[in-house]
Amino acid sequence: MNKLEYTPFNFRDSTVIKTLEESLKKHDLWNKKLIIGVSGGVDSMALLTALYELKQQLFIIHINYKLRGDNSEKDQELVEHIAQFYSYEVASFKVQYLPEFGNFQAWARQIRYQIFSELRIEEKAAAIVLAHHREDILETVFLKLFRGASPVHWDGIKMWEEESARFRPWLKHSKLELIRYALNRAVPYREDLTNSESEYNRNWLRNEWVPMLNQRFPGWDKHLLDLSYYGQLLQSYQEHWATRFIQVNEETNQHKVDLTELKPYPKRAQQDRLKVFIQRHPFFRKEEGLSHGQLIQLRKLINAEPGKKVCVNDRMNVYRQRDCLLAMPSRISPQQTQIIEQPRNNELLQKEPYQFQLREGINSLELAKKGPDLYLDAQTISWPLRIREWKEGDRFTPLGMKGRKKMSDYLINQKIPMIEKSDYKILEDGNNSIIAVLFPSNKSKDTSHCGIPANRQKCTQATKLVLQIGLKSSTC
Repeated sequence: MNKLEYTPFNFRDSTVIKTLEESLKKHDLWNKKLIIGVSGGVDSMALLTALYELKQQLFIIHINYKLRGDNSEKDQELVEHIAQFYSYEVASFKVQYLPEFGNFQAWARQIRYQIFSELRIEEKAAAIVLAHHREDILETVFLKLFRGASPVHWDGIKMWEEESARFRPWLKHSKLELIRYALNRAVPYREDLTNSESEYNRNWLRNEWVPMLNQRFPGWDKHLLDLSYYGQLLQSYQEHWATRFIQVNEETNQHKVDLTELKPYPKRAQQDRLKVFIQRHPFFRKEEGLSHGQLIQLRKLINAEPGKKVCVNDRMNVYRQRDCLLAMPSRISPQQTQIIEQPRNNELLQKEPYQFQLREGINSLELAKKGPDLYLDAQTISWPLRIREWKEGDRFTPLGMKGRKKMSDYLINQKIPMIEKSDYKILEDGNNSIIAVLFPSNKSKDTSHCGIPANRQKCTQATKLVLQIGLKSSTC
């Protein structure tokens, strides 16, 4: 092919060219460097030619999945040849599919989008241009309906995805329009014969269902596209709801939503709102996704007891509080246990940030009224002692109570914020009995004591030997 033989004539009269030019300018992509994925098929080759005719800056990417033998190699040769003819840079990637990767189409989509995204960053391109068209929207909506997606997800395919910088300018045009443009412009392209096989769901819809629907229900495609429009409206409503009702604390990365915004609604609507709630958190990565099982577990939190949680990933958890759900970063703290051997009388033993001292002949009841230190009846204690993290299932009898209480319930009753609960420590004796709860140092300044004893370890008028516990900043 000689460049002199290729002379565009009145190309701007083409509807697809006009749409492409208008879309590029609307999304501020005109004359910006673009990444384009080109398979060698009619859709992407037509888009490549149209962008060339509009004199746009392009970097071409071709993915060779090596599934069709010599035909795959010929696809790659065509793309590289036309790239050279148009004087564009091109990068071809050969990837190998293995059965253990699961669904081929899902794997292939993930691979090519990953390559596109990495090259866009490397080439400092403004967007990734894709050749999806009207039938692609119809097939996507069909598949979502068959898989039970809720109406908010009937939006099909978006023309512009800001987060991923994916741009699909020809969604309003049918494949037939693209073929006509390709024929009028003498665009070279290759046919993928596997598209005529119905092994994959999209091919089955395209080859089996659509022809029958065209014959039996003329105009059905326009009605299905309306569902896509309604899906977009519902998504806009969801975004409005999220902006209004998800409370965000940017300093602590805590997101909160009141249960009144979840409980009254059907299960599917609850899951849709929970999905938006999670996806808006900065510690959620879209590429990781949310499984159906995770959404069910999150929905169960709505009616769970306060204190229950669901782990979304290794960076964030969602907690059920009294009147809301709270999404917050995982507080990963080492499960350290500090051992305190029995000190000699009046010896000061320090274990950061606490200090311990055995004392005789003091009036602990009077001292407890004057300062923040914690006083335990040492004669009720078995040594050595251990300071450890509290865990689910820990129980003790708080001062002044008769029955045993869960540590988690005690913290809830004390209205301790979720983000601070892991800072509270357990003091356990040699019999594995919880003898006190130690408060965090930053909270002890705001409370009357640095901890609370278990009821059995409280001091009385008859107490002769006292274990005094204080913070290193306080005076024992």
